[in-house]
Amino acid sequence: MSALPLKTYRVLYVVVREEYYEVEAASAEEAQQRAFSDGRLVDQGETTDVSDGGVEKVRRKSNMRRPRGKRLRRWNHPRADWARTALDAFQAETGADDCDAPADLLCDLMHLADREGWPFHAAYSRAWFHYHAEQTEP
Repeated sequence: MSALPLKTYRVLYVVVREEYYEVEAASAEEAQQRAFSDGRLVDQGETTDVSDGGVEKVRRKSNMRRPRGKRLRRWNHPRADWARTALDAFQAETGADDCDAPADLLCDLMHLADREGWPFHAAYSRAWFHYHAEQTEP
């Protein structure tokens, strides 16, 4: 009996977990409004809910090279250009190569967030949601 050929699938999960933020505010209502964007993540609880967001088959042509990157929606080209400008400036300053520069820049942004008291985790989560939204909407 022969095994079926393996296929690649991209699976999205929507994950809910408790996160606790500290933020200075004049009232509880203001704290609740500002905690995610301005607060400092101080603790994470366990994942409370995971729901399937969807599954899509990743299509690759077997006799062609895999493309270097995902096809950008035309409205995301300017966003990619802004990121390229920032990455080029980072590489010029640090000498990081193309392979290491994206991770090094993210790491240095984490150090900056620590120094400035920014909630990096919250910013990263928001960026992730923005990225997915921008894949489908201009």
